[in-house]
Amino acid sequence: MNIPPALAGLLVSRDGKLAEPARKWLDCSFFAVLFSLFLTGLAIPLAVQCFKLPFVVALFLPQIIQGGLLVCLLLLLDRHVAPRVKLMLFTPNPFPVFLLVKTLFMLLFSTIILSTAVMNLAKLAGITLPPQPLTVFLAKATPFQIAAISFSAVIVAPVLEEWAFRRIIFGKFATLLSCPAAMILTSLLFSMMHGNILHAPSLFLMGMILQWIMRRTSSLFCPVLLHAAFNFINIMMILLARNYPVS
Repeated sequence: MNIPPALAGLLVSRDGKLAEPARKWLDCSFFAVLFSLFLTGLAIPLAVQCFKLPFVVALFLPQIIQGGLLVCLLLLLDRHVAPRVKLMLFTPNPFPVFLLVKTLFMLLFSTIILSTAVMNLAKLAGITLPPQPLTVFLAKATPFQIAAISFSAVIVAPVLEEWAFRRIIFGKFATLLSCPAAMILTSLLFSMMHGNILHAPSLFLMGMILQWIMRRTSSLFCPVLLHAAFNFINIMMILLARNYPVS
């Protein structure tokens, strides 16, 4: 397998070769999972609006379906569809504290600016954006529900999403496209999977930044840590707004 020169030192070929039927089947499975992620990211928000489903359903149904699809990527396709990725799965040495802190602040400020711009453009166009399910749910959530959401957003989602998108999906696209094109396509899919119009530009930028961090540090741990910190800060901001509303 020919690896793009831009990925030298990051991607290496598989340990062994698969039979052609198995390789085709696994490639088909890979793109079927990607299409399912894309479809659920678009279809579930539309179904919630059309059928007036409860916010609890709007919040948990995408996580259950997409979480299962990501697990399929990890268990079925990780070793065979994408080339092996040389990644430190634990903390790199030396640990890039300053780089991660700087990137986290850049990520937070850029997402706030982009989300505000989208809201203002929607208002100018006369478009009413639907309320965010997580914000509505946390507004009346019990301590147990808050703990469950926090665990999912800070632990489960970063690990599953970063492993699937930064390692498997990007790794596969990088063997078919140039490295920048693979980053753009992976980040686009990452933003569309969440099915959130308001935060789609922010999520796309977030995907690009996390992919850049992984390539910069050669460590999957770093984008996982950034993703977890980003989600944690957002949940804390929602809870603070609930407990200390601005009059």
